[in-house]
Amino acid sequence: MNSKQVFLTIIIAVLLLFIFDNISFPKTGENSWSFSKNSDLKSFSKLQIEKNKIFVEFVSTEAERELGLSGRDSLKEDSGMFFVFDRPDFYGIWMKDMKFPIDIIWLDENLHVTSVVKEVFPQTFPKIFYPDKKSSYVIEVNTGFVEKSEIKIGDVVNFLKN
Repeated sequence: MNSKQVFLTIIIAVLLLFIFDNISFPKTGENSWSFSKNSDLKSFSKLQIEKNKIFVEFVSTEAERELGLSGRDSLKEDSGMFFVFDRPDFYGIWMKDMKFPIDIIWLDENLHVTSVVKEVFPQTFPKIFYPDKKSSYVIEVNTGFVEKSEIKIGDVVNFLKN
């Protein structure tokens, strides 16, 4: 192989690595949604978890996640907040400046429920609630949602296109 062919092969390899590093492929399994910083999360607004469908607001930046539901007076019965993180980890949730109780649901990268904490009240601040396993997503819903929906570890969240 001459030097031009070696150089061309290296350039092609670098380009392919760049392309594959910047493409978001769906995950395998029955629920194959993949979210990244470049995903258009607004194409989804409703999810189904067990028996209930709820509308969700997506938060994916550090500032949005830190604010969360803080300062709001309430959350509609059929709605929640969906936190998107860059990688799986033990993400903690606190009740700073919260005015109402919530249930917290952690999900892995395949949208399986990994941990649940029910009936978290504003008075628990500054306590931080953590999942049992590393998670990629968190859903905050009104307290009682987990019980009413009979949500349990291993359940799968499904997103419904708008």
